[in-house]
Amino acid sequence: MPTPPPTTDTDALESLAVLFQDSTEERHVPRKQVISWAFWDWATQPFNSVILTFVFAALYLVSDSFLPADVASLPDDSPVKEAALADLTSGYGLVTTIAGLLILFLAPVLGQQADRRGSKKRWLFVFTMLLALTQFALFFVYAQPVFFWYGAAVLAVGAVISEIAGVNYNALLVQVSTPKTVGKVSGLGWGMGYIGGIVALVIVVALTFADWFGMDTSDGLAYRLIAVGCGVWTILFSIPLFRNVPEPPPSAPGQSVGFFRSYVVLVHDIARLFREHRPTFWFLIASAVYRDGLAGVFAFGGVLAAVAFGFGPTDVILFAIAANVVAGLSTIIAGRFDDRFGAKAVIVVALTTLVVVAFVVFAFH
Repeated sequence: MPTPPPTTDTDALESLAVLFQDSTEERHVPRKQVISWAFWDWATQPFNSVILTFVFAALYLVSDSFLPADVASLPDDSPVKEAALADLTSGYGLVTTIAGLLILFLAPVLGQQADRRGSKKRWLFVFTMLLALTQFALFFVYAQPVFFWYGAAVLAVGAVISEIAGVNYNALLVQVSTPKTVGKVSGLGWGMGYIGGIVALVIVVALTFADWFGMDTSDGLAYRLIAVGCGVWTILFSIPLFRNVPEPPPSAPGQSVGFFRSYVVLVHDIARLFREHRPTFWFLIASAVYRDGLAGVFAFGGVLAAVAFGFGPTDVILFAIAANVVAGLSTIIAGRFDDRFGAKAVIVVALTTLVVVAFVVFAFH
């Protein structure tokens, strides 16, 4: 078997080793850096909670606002209207699938590039700003059928950008944690994200009950302003990370690999993992399947609540707040369990609970 090229010397295995390089020597991480890192989750969670899952996509983009006027005026139980709404949901599902494929092919290579060049924080900044711009772009999704595909495409682009940004964000975890605290710090980040989502959703509820202070919200203006507000939120609350968390050193100083060559390196990395660290290989496969399922939950959780369970707009948002409260508290607690009982035990219990609850909901609906 031919020897892999020299460019694979600093591959995924060595990146994994970085996480555990100081397992015998505990280092001090300033609390300011830990909190600043966790605030990025707070900054970007409204894109997932408010834009993708519960408000903009579920209550606006796949609603009758984007149906022709003659179809939108039909009764809600009209087969014609139901079919038209189903077409919108299918269209949104199509672009979500395309976004998932783009994430599959782009995220590993872009993460590898940032790893080698020591530019995780720089690329995180770039993709965070791009995420804010996609939210600003949603302001132009007017409540007219012609704007549906534009809105779906912007959401798909935002989902891709968010996931790639998340790769660089997660890579910074080694800068703000130690092997003994990685679970707790990771759980703090997730918890901060869910709390940020709760606060953003509460603001949306408050504006809704206040009837937007008498503002004319025709043509979807309320939802479009929500998107702009989420973009501003992303920029403001991501500042602490960029100010206080240091850039990690490159994993391969002086080495440079082109974009397309990175795919060759990636294949060698995967092959080497399969040969030498097979449990890690299977973990990555399982993680990919899990994340794909999670993306489906995020994309259609609010849609299912509104369409399949008949939740009204306020009900969907209250459901979102409740879900974020439970998720936020659970992730903070689970992070501590991770450090105490190990990641595998926490993952198995969480996934088993998720599957059981899903079957119960399906059976009794």
